[in-house]
Amino acid sequence: MHPRSTPYKPPPPAPPAVPDSFRRWAVCLAVVTVSTIAVLVGLGVLGVYLVVRANRPAVAGTPSPAAAPLSRDSRPASDGPRDSQPVGPAATETKSPEPRPPVPRDRLLDSLGTLTGAHLYQSYLNIGLLADAAENGVYTDEEAQRLLEKITEFLDTVDQQLARLADAGLEAEDKDHIQRCRQVAERLRTQARALRAYWDTPEKDAAARKEQEAKYHKARDEAWAGVKGLLGLKE
Repeated sequence: MHPRSTPYKPPPPAPPAVPDSFRRWAVCLAVVTVSTIAVLVGLGVLGVYLVVRANRPAVAGTPSPAAAPLSRDSRPASDGPRDSQPVGPAATETKSPEPRPPVPRDRLLDSLGTLTGAHLYQSYLNIGLLADAAENGVYTDEEAQRLLEKITEFLDTVDQQLARLADAGLEAEDKDHIQRCRQVAERLRTQARALRAYWDTPEKDAAARKEQEAKYHKARDEAWAGVKGLLGLKE
């Protein structure tokens, strides 16, 4: 008998290639999401610092326990005779560390405004990128809903931090700017709710889905108008 060769097995079909545009969407969404997390961390640190600094009375000239001079009896023994240790003002006077100058309040508020503006701008981009990616099948319905909830949570967290600054002794102009930031954040949340309503509408109901799509685009335009006006963007 002649040896028989193994049966021929055709190679499995290659998986469908993912368009480059979808990959770019996914990469952009990941980058802006990481940037948003960094902005939130900075906002939280600055917000807590401003609130604590405003509610804590400054005490000038308080000596540090570590800088207190040692008395004669509490000084450690040295190799030389005890009587040879210097006694008097020269032995007890020590230089206290110079206090670090506080960060100017205006600089902190400028940083806070910049971070808040970047957070709102990137939230607008996140919602738009997520809507396009979900529409083109880059994410499943469950993945898209989960990412949209995370974006909304970021907006809520920053809004809570901004609300806490209302009692931080800010001037009227600063309070007005914070109020404008919160209004823009509410427009972005409205855009996110409109996108969720569009996703929840069955595709077979074409008329209702078209109506929800129009509501989303209207909310998106209003959110962009708020972001553009807040940041002074021309386009």
